[in-house]
This record gives sequence, C-alpha cells and structure tokens, in this order.
Amino acid sequence: DANRQIKDFKFKLVKSEQEVAVLEQNVIRLEGQVTRYKTASEAAEKVEDELKVEKRKLQRE
Repeated sequence: DANRQIKDFKFKLVKSEQEVAVLEQNVIRLEGQVTRYKTASEAAEKVEDELKVEKRKLQRE
C-alpha cells in the first residue's frame, strides 16, 4: 500500500511539474502579447493626439 501511495505521489508530482511548465510558458507568451498591445496602444494614442491637433487646425481655418 505504501508503494502504491509513493507511485501515486510521484505521478502527481510529475503531472504538477508539467502543469507548472505549461503555465510558465503561458506567462511568457502573455507577457509578450501585453508588450505588443501596449506598444500598439501607445502608437494609436499618438495618432489620436495628432489627429486632434489637425482637427483643431482645420476648424480654425
């Protein structure tokens, strides 16, 4: 019975380690996505600000 429990715990340990590895890979992937989305957002905000300035210029004319 003790041997069966040891095998069961070893199996659960390996399974948990695999899950941790998958989750760590997901974190890396998601951090990359966050970086890309942040860059895109900043670029869009810059374009938006430029368009607002252009709109004000055109409204004055």
